[in-house]
Amino acid sequence: MTVGAERMTGKEGVTMRIPTLLLACLVSGALHAQEDPKIVLRFAWPKEGTVQVSEKRAKRGGEAEMTYRLRISPEGEDGGIRVAYEEFAFVRVNGMDANRPELREVMARLRATEGLIPAYRVDREGEFCGIVDFDTWLESMVGTLEGLPSMSEDVKKKLREFFTSAQGRETLAGKAAEPWNAWAGHWTGLEIAVGEVQEFEVEQTVPLAGGEIAVPVIYRVSCEERMTDAGVECVRLRSVQEPDSEKLLEAAERFLREHPVDRPEAALANLSTTTVLEGVYEIAALRPHRASIRMTMRVAEEGGEEHEQVDLREYAFLWPDLAAAEEKDE
Repeated sequence: MTVGAERMTGKEGVTMRIPTLLLACLVSGALHAQEDPKIVLRFAWPKEGTVQVSEKRAKRGGEAEMTYRLRISPEGEDGGIRVAYEEFAFVRVNGMDANRPELREVMARLRATEGLIPAYRVDREGEFCGIVDFDTWLESMVGTLEGLPSMSEDVKKKLREFFTSAQGRETLAGKAAEPWNAWAGHWTGLEIAVGEVQEFEVEQTVPLAGGEIAVPVIYRVSCEERMTDAGVECVRLRSVQEPDSEKLLEAAERFLREHPVDRPEAALANLSTTTVLEGVYEIAALRPHRASIRMTMRVAEEGGEEHEQVDLREYAFLWPDLAAAEEKDE
């Protein structure tokens, strides 16, 4: 299994570069629940085409449902692909139809950011390689944020300084990679049996202006079941990722000292995160049918109570060949 350019986001946008996970799998002590034959997952998405995606997101008490189309096209000479978002549209916001008159102002702010989702490149093994035309996209993104009336001039200045720094570029690339890694990148190359749990530790680095911090992260990857979904042989996979809380807290404190945009009044006493990736994937091609990312962050300031924040993203994919088969069956 490889994670390549995958990142994990901690406090205030701190990102961690995750090295190739396949190597960790090979040297780790796998916990075998049973001696079933190994299922080998290889990336084999089409080199060209589209897939319709429905996404639901819940964060900080708010909910949103949206749809978009992913366009896949050849990129580079090594068999890689380009993945671009098209026809992005909000469907519902906090349970209400996105076109309702009372949501007009809210939707205007949301739609102003629709074009900020970058296209990115994936290699032939399914690993995230980076944002396409990064500099052009970055300038457009920063310009859009600076145009938002809700931001003060001081905040706009600090955001531009951060996002155009090397550390900011790492953060943006990591955020762009998050959905892809849940859809395919995190699982490519995985060899696992149904019921098996593979547990191992990977040392990740948090890029900071004053130097990197190494953060150990425990991974528990499991194959929950093998099934037929939409007439295709699939597996349900799950990955739980938990970074060392003391090292994560150290990284967050240093980040806040370097970029005090939203600095809490009291010092942080505790910080921990748990990220769970889960989904149903085709065995033969690693195309996702459903996928989700659930990040739980627990934060406590000195002398205060611990607060928990959950960011949940759920995706459903409608591939053209599967949609055609469903219509035929009907």
